[in-house]
Amino acid sequence: MLLLYLIITYLVGSIPFGLLLSMKVFSQDIRKYGSKNIGATNITRTYGIKFGVVILVLDVLKGIIPVAISNYLLGYSIETSCLFALSSVIGHIFPIYLRFSGGKGVATALGGLMVINAPIALAGVCVWLGIYIIFRISSVASLMGAFFVLIFSIIFLHMPIYSI
Repeated sequence: MLLLYLIITYLVGSIPFGLLLSMKVFSQDIRKYGSKNIGATNITRTYGIKFGVVILVLDVLKGIIPVAISNYLLGYSIETSCLFALSSVIGHIFPIYLRFSGGKGVATALGGLMVINAPIALAGVCVWLGIYIIFRISSVASLMGAFFVLIFSIIFLHMPIYSI
């Protein structure tokens, strides 16, 4: 049952919402514009903030829903729920529907982390926002946010460095 749910989670994570929106609403392939990425940042740059927010929410939900279902409905441990978050992120980055070439997985990872540990997720978002305001480069902000999520986890969850 666990393996089946991991596969389903991967397939859900593989849904390319950015590409689907660009094809349906604009009759364009977002992979031919801007950074050529299917994620919320490229959607925002290409089609505007309204569409970027829609894709951001949908990509975050790809992380939230599987982890919430595994944790709250199926009763899996938080450690097992982390596998579901990872499965969804892997689906987003390597979607079977797009020949394994997808987005960066930042929003989907954020969604999973929001269920696993909301305060750490919020701290990561704050770092992302601060770095983005200073440098105006989403990829740099994402890397710094992810780095500080790790640091915050070590400090506040008393996670030993060797367990990483």
